[in-house]
Amino acid sequence: MSLSLTVHCDVSWTFGTCGRFLPTGTADPTEATAYVTRQGWEIRGTGADRCPGHAHRPNLISPLARIHHTTTEVTS
Repeated sequence: MSLSLTVHCDVSWTFGTCGRFLPTGTADPTEATAYVTRQGWEIRGTGADRCPGHAHRPNLISPLARIHHTTTEVTS
């Protein structure tokens, strides 16, 4: 049995999340970071890692919009 680190894309939006991941083949965090960086991934110290398809793009998470429902009295 061997141990290796896997990096997952942390991009999410209203209807889901990115499903891309990359097994690194190593248990050493420094080697894993170097490997995924060479593969085009964006690794951030905050844990918000991004796959090559989402790297260097603006954040897709938007604040929730509050919907105000108005009611009017029905007059006859």
